[in-house]
Amino acid sequence: MEPNISETTLCNEEYNGTLLVAINSIRTVTAGLSSLICLSSIFLLLFIMCRRGPSGDRDDNTLNNKLILSFLFSALIYSIATIFQWVRLEYDQEDSHYSTACEVVGFLVGYFGWTLMLKSFFLIYHLFHILYKGKPEKSCIDLTPNSCSNIINNVAKMAPGITRLVVYIVISYLFPLLFVWIPLIPGLKGYGSSGYWCWIVVCTSNDDYYKIGYAEQALIWYIPVIIISIVIIALIVTIIIKLVQLEEKVAISCPLLSFPILFLFVNIIAFMNRVVVASRHHPLPTLAILHSLIDPLWGTMAALTLFVYIGAVHRESFKCCRTTSDELVALHTLIDTEDEESEECETQACDGVPIEVHVECSNNST
Repeated sequence: MEPNISETTLCNEEYNGTLLVAINSIRTVTAGLSSLICLSSIFLLLFIMCRRGPSGDRDDNTLNNKLILSFLFSALIYSIATIFQWVRLEYDQEDSHYSTACEVVGFLVGYFGWTLMLKSFFLIYHLFHILYKGKPEKSCIDLTPNSCSNIINNVAKMAPGITRLVVYIVISYLFPLLFVWIPLIPGLKGYGSSGYWCWIVVCTSNDDYYKIGYAEQALIWYIPVIIISIVIIALIVTIIIKLVQLEEKVAISCPLLSFPILFLFVNIIAFMNRVVVASRHHPLPTLAILHSLIDPLWGTMAALTLFVYIGAVHRESFKCCRTTSDELVALHTLIDTEDEESEECETQACDGVPIEVHVECSNNST
């Protein structure tokens, strides 16, 4: 039996239950669609990374694409977790099975929110490294005959990029564990029902847990988000200044900037709403609705950003393989020309017409 939600008490505050259910429904449906769109974009990027060009090599298997793929994966899991983050109003709050599920969802939202933050930072840092420290790596490997030495050289050039990728991904998935486990310490309230969503518990039937819960949220999320956001903004400004001097790299660099900008945009609304809730212990309806609409759109906005990136760098991604492709085309043209000369030689020789060619012809009729 579903509870009466026309008026709901959460964190010792009266809420319009009908409004919260409406917000919850919008958020859940939006998160579901966002998950599907994000999953489709992952398959699209995998297709681009695995496709082979005319020379038989993988054209777009660059470090940028691997970082974006990892970013999309975190956005997908975050969107899926968000589907279940606000469904608590439609279930019996005393159900132990639901309580456990809410704890799991709260942990996943916190953990993958952290991975998205770190991957946004590493994307902008990688772009900074390209512009100031090195050049974009080319992952095309020559697979034409007698190219063993070229393969070895290409792999050697790719090694530093692969090492950076491993470092980025390992830090993105391990570093959040330094923070997200804190609510699991015995004596703290941990993850579970947090007002009108599942995250870090900020209250129970006793208001004494307000300060502890909000202190955990500030330590685990708000303060790190502020620090990372300031660093990202500083890097973006620095990169834009550098791009003014390097016009030829704008086509590749500008789309990459959109990923950390996306992180800032999504978190501004969420941060404002959570600050209001923390200070007033009650949400502003307009801000809560904006938060409910924008926060689960991580997957959708990441996918749209990917489409912009693909459209901007698609032609650039084939440049590293163009030389090899031209050589193969020239080789095929030469072979076709020799075949035509050989056929012409045989025809004229059989008619007794002498001709000087570079291809040996046999004349059995004379």
